[in-house]
Amino acid sequence: MSFTVALALSYFVLNVSPIKVGFLCVTIKYKCCHKGAWFVQTTVFIGLGQMGRRMVRRLDPATTIIYNRTEDVALQLHHDYGYQVSSNLAQDVAQAQCVITMLTDHHAVEDIGQQALYGHLAPGSTWVDMTTGDVASTRRYEAVCANREAHFVAAPVLGSLKPAEAGNLVVIAGGTPSAISGVMSTLERFGRVVETKRAEQAVAVKLAMNTLLGFYMDGMAEMLKITDAAQVTRSQVLDILQMSSLDAPVMHVKRPKWESGDASAEFPIRMLAKDLGLALQFAARIGVELPVLACLESVFRQDGQSERGGQDMAFVETGRGE
Repeated sequence: MSFTVALALSYFVLNVSPIKVGFLCVTIKYKCCHKGAWFVQTTVFIGLGQMGRRMVRRLDPATTIIYNRTEDVALQLHHDYGYQVSSNLAQDVAQAQCVITMLTDHHAVEDIGQQALYGHLAPGSTWVDMTTGDVASTRRYEAVCANREAHFVAAPVLGSLKPAEAGNLVVIAGGTPSAISGVMSTLERFGRVVETKRAEQAVAVKLAMNTLLGFYMDGMAEMLKITDAAQVTRSQVLDILQMSSLDAPVMHVKRPKWESGDASAEFPIRMLAKDLGLALQFAARIGVELPVLACLESVFRQDGQSERGGQDMAFVETGRGE
């Protein structure tokens, strides 16, 4: 029934003030009930790192509550755009229709989970974890949600800072069809959504994609060592690469950095090292031997632990590794 029809019926049939019915309709729009549990149709977004703070800008400040372990970023977003900053995360989670976590890794998710998620998710709500974490942890999150009669969607993303700002990420959403459809309009704000049948598959695909990304970054670093030694300008080398079948979109994104030497991080070496380590752990868990990945992971891990770890992945030092 439309809002206009409701107002008309209120006056001519029910003899109720249209103003009162209008207030009731607006209230219903922002509240839902699941087995007696009422919760406001808000989204709680947890994790305002370099990616998270850009992604949350794709969501409506009027219906989004934000939380970050260091509050300064959240307060700045409140000041600039009007987002409500959570003062009681467990309480806000208990009243939210959708909870999104975008954190450093599964250890950070576990900390937040113990603090405010696991015992507070509302029945009928959906937890969307966009963290790149451990595949095994995803199964735990599903069990937590099942225990709370809530839904779980794993939705890691492909892309970096500029795609996050523009809403051009690739969102790999894994979960039941009903769980994904319930948050699809939210996920689509971040970019193109690709569905997998199970939550753990979404995380496995993300780790596999970042494995390929690591090989690409390392390959580019070694290629440029050869051409630099041959005194060929990087612009010419990258022009030739761009003409060849080896061209890839990520090369276009990183080209300005390789040409200028700007090592400021869009995706730090240490973060890609973390993902390669998770990919290697998952491979070992399922009994797959990946010796070349083991070497690559060693290169990124050692570089990530050095003073260079905060630099962009495009500047990985290939001389390291075991």
